Amino acid sequence: MRKNYKILFALLVSLLLFVGCSTFFGYLIEPFEYMQSVEIINKRGFSSWKFDYYVDDFKNKTDTAYVKQSNNFTKGNFSNSATNYSPAYAEFLVNRNSIYLELYEYNSYFPVTASSSDKAHIKIQTDDGNVIDLGSFGFTFNNKRILINNKILLISSLMTNPVKQLFEAFVTSPTVKMRIEVKSSFGSSSIYNFSIPTNGFEEMYHNAFIGE
Repeated sequence: MRKNYKILFALLVSLLLFVGCSTFFGYLIEPFEYMQSVEIINKRGFSSWKFDYYVDDFKNKTDTAYVKQSNNFTKGNFSNSATNYSPAYAEFLVNRNSIYLELYEYNSYFPVTASSSDKAHIKIQTDDGNVIDLGSFGFTFNNKRILINNKILLISSLMTNPVKQLFEAFVTSPTVKMRIEVKSSFGSSSIYNFSIPTNGFEEMYHNAFIGE
């Protein structure tokens, strides 16, 4: 009987390891794989997105591409204990399997600063009313973004699938509403709301990462 238990335990461990490893690697590449399967149909007119390349310390373009909004920013608003519905801007830098997001308040040219312990909880809503909770994310440095040394939001996770969910929303919904609640380690919070036009996203992503 004891031998049977050992065999059963060994089989269970092997199964968990196999599923865990498969899940890990699957989530790591799934956003890019999903975008590879998307049919590119420029059916929505003018593109709200473009692609470009990161630059090095001497402002020379590198071979690393990214996708961003055509007008560079998405306009929205933010509220906290000091203000309500004041102007805010979001800048998206879409990479192959992750997204950098910088937030700006009022008419400032300087991104919102944050500490490494601050967290941002993100929800999105598609045009059909579907609400998707992407989860909570931390702030980091984007080492590829020379000349901008502020901490910025990194939407990426190996255990959940927020990047693929966001890509799917950009592909299937003409606009995507995004709500970001940033909570500081001191207990204060700010809420940012944006409406993001998505037309042309899949084509620019394809040009930057798939058709290269």
